[in-house]
Amino acid sequence: QQFNVGFWACEPGRWAIHYTEHEYCHLLEGEAVIHDGQGGRLPLKPGDQFVIPAGFVGEWETLTPCRKLYVIFEPAAT
Repeated sequence: QQFNVGFWACEPGRWAIHYTEHEYCHLLEGEAVIHDGQGGRLPLKPGDQFVIPAGFVGEWETLTPCRKLYVIFEPAAT
C-alpha cells in the first residue's frame, strides 16, 4: 500500500483518465469537469473536495488553469 500527497496544476484541455488508485482532491484554483462513461458530469470549482475511486474510467476536462491538492492511495499488488 502506498500514499502519495502533492499539488498538481494544468492548463485547459480534455483527456481520458483511468484510475487504478483512490484519489482525494481539493481544487484550489480554476474550473474543471469530470465526465464519467455513462454521460454524467461533475462540475468543479475552487474549494470543491471530491474522491475519484479506483477503477473509475472517464475524462478530465480543465476549463480554466487549475491547481489541486491530491492524496492518492494505491492498494498493494496481490
